[in-house]
Amino acid sequence: MNPWNRRVREVASGLLGATNLAIADGKIYVTELFAGRVSLVKHGRVSEYVSLPGALSIEAGPRGTLYAGTGIAGPSSVVKISTSGKGWRH
Repeated sequence: MNPWNRRVREVASGLLGATNLAIADGKIYVTELFAGRVSLVKHGRVSEYVSLPGALSIEAGPRGTLYAGTGIAGPSSVVKISTSGKGWRH
């Protein structure tokens, strides 16, 4: 939403239970609860960034790191995800 003119522009669609988003290095990362993943939105297209069952929340951290919260059924965790292609870990 543009705060000056209040116009809304859709950035992406087709998400399965989007619960949160983070913007890091100009990229949009979205947690999709029902898809069990963190997705990357690029030019309006949604693609899986990393499989993450129970993905609920995501925040951008320093040096290309994302932190995602999981746990709707079963144990909860915070997962550190690298945006430099080095995977993720609990």
